Amino acid sequence: WRDYPNRTSRRDPRYSPDAFLRCRAHFLASGPLAKAEQIIVWGAGKVGGKFGRFLQDEGVSLAAFVDIDPKTIGNLRLGVPVIGPDDLSLYPGCPVVSCVGSRGARPLIREQLSQRGYREAFDYWCVL
Repeated sequence: WRDYPNRTSRRDPRYSPDAFLRCRAHFLASGPLAKAEQIIVWGAGKVGGKFGRFLQDEGVSLAAFVDIDPKTIGNLRLGVPVIGPDDLSLYPGCPVVSCVGSRGARPLIREQLSQRGYREAFDYWCVL
């Protein structure tokens, strides 16, 4: 394996983390989320906020962001409220897309969502 500093995957913007997030947003928007009136993004941090913006660029309407940080809950992100996990019940039937970059967060989010009756690949998707 040769890892040259000038190889395409190191230098070309099409391989950037943002490009991959945009790609995920595009395919979720045109596939599983195509008929959703609104969705919820679990993750109101830097990555989740960016992903929410990419979903909006694809025509997806956001209902809310979910976060666990008490300093963030109650604020607005991209014009929609940031709620805590317990407030998901206020949005019945609204699909959830998890986009949290913290190591170990995905299994915890999956557990929280499955306890609330959400089914992965039907009611929620994890992109990170």
